[in-house]
Amino acid sequence: MKFVQQLSRKFSSEVVVLIDNFVNQLMGEYTVNREKEWIKKTTVLNLIITASISSYTYRQGAEQV
Repeated sequence: MKFVQQLSRKFSSEVVVLIDNFVNQLMGEYTVNREKEWIKKTTVLNLIITASISSYTYRQGAEQV
């Protein structure tokens, strides 16, 4: 999570393209076999949430979205 956040701060446009590619690939694999590939959808959701939070602390949670 921290790694993606740091990359997003320094290389936001590149990270958006990479995440978009991963989302499309993982959702395509999930769509083919939903029962077996359910973890792909969970990964997509985690990726999107992580990329959308730019500042996070354990005590207060997401501070900047």
